[in-house]
Amino acid sequence: MTFLVVRVRSDINVRHDIKKTMHSLNLTKVNHAVLVPNRPEILGMLTKAKDYITWGEPSKETIESLIRERGKLMGDVPITDDLIKESTEFKGIGSLADALLSGGAEVKSVPNMKRVFRLHPPVSYTHLTLPTKRIV
Repeated sequence: MTFLVVRVRSDINVRHDIKKTMHSLNLTKVNHAVLVPNRPEILGMLTKAKDYITWGEPSKETIESLIRERGKLMGDVPITDDLIKESTEFKGIGSLADALLSGGAEVKSVPNMKRVFRLHPPVSYTHLTLPTKRIV
């Protein structure tokens, strides 16, 4: 099983041990995401930094879309099915997502793949006025 971990707060005025824990998880900036295995030492790190990160068990579709849209190789080369097929034993991004979800592989099993997925910040729609439906 794998967890998707996203950093949601900065490390200003944070204790040094928590800051070091987030850096150990490769979460150096806000809106960075990583896939980590479900192991006791990782769970301890997650609970230590719980006020600055969020995590959960992703679905196969989430992992697959994360790799397709946000996955990069060194040099900012986008990841494709052909690159996965050439450099690993997986048939494509879908089979890699299955292996990551089941715990049979880790992100570092793909050579030269960046372990951090840079996400867009969340969007607030409070400034938009939505049409209201009148109930008679």
